[in-house]
Amino acid sequence: MKIICSWCRREGKAGFIGEKAPLHDLRETHSICKVHQLNVQAQLRNGTRVLERS
Repeated sequence: MKIICSWCRREGKAGFIGEKAPLHDLRETHSICKVHQLNVQAQLRNGTRVLERS
């Protein structure tokens, strides 16, 4: 399965993080990349908005 950052995807980027078993399964599963994870954590610490509506 392909692991995709849903935050990157929302920004129009490919967002490919990696793969996980079963490798022959080409469906996508979603996670969050390190860059966006750190950004969200910083926003939570600062009390700013994490989710912005488009």
